[in-house]
Amino acid sequence: MTSFLTFVAIAVLAVVPAEQSRSVGDHDRAPASESAPGAAVGMSATECNPTRVITFPGGSVTVVQADGQERVRITDSNGQLQAESFCPAESGTYDQLRAFFIDFKAAVTSGNSHKVAELVGYPLRVNGAQKRSIQDGAELRRRYSQVFTAAVLKEMRSAEPAAVFCRDGQAMIGNGAVWVSTEKGRVAVSVVNVSR
Repeated sequence: MTSFLTFVAIAVLAVVPAEQSRSVGDHDRAPASESAPGAAVGMSATECNPTRVITFPGGSVTVVQADGQERVRITDSNGQLQAESFCPAESGTYDQLRAFFIDFKAAVTSGNSHKVAELVGYPLRVNGAQKRSIQDGAELRRRYSQVFTAAVLKEMRSAEPAAVFCRDGQAMIGNGAVWVSTEKGRVAVSVVNVSR
């Protein structure tokens, strides 16, 4: 009888979509960012199961790999869809973008203008009352407070790096305050929107 119940439990887990399986037995399972249901020993979750769920305070992100891109669904803590986007591999993988946003948020919120300047692709487009272009790191450090205004800093402090949203080959953080793009495998900030 135990073998039959084990078989039924495995069969049910195999057919329940990742969005639904989160609520059952989460306390018994490693976080989705570390493993995924059905992953074989010695294999990463993405090799065996292209769906991952990453939780963060206030919600979760479901990442589904298909056809050379990743579908990213962001839901709040009540399971309500907040955003959905598709990130093509050439614009950076979800993991690359999330790691970049973690580093960038830390640099911006700590006021490390040198680190921020290293994470920017030049020329940097700055949208505000007047659009302008920052040509290099030295200019960015000189004009840092004009680019990373109080409004941008507020968005960055409350931004969740896991909540990656992609569009037109770019990804954003902070409700669109900052956009990044990937060129030659390097993720870098390409746009800062100072008037929000």
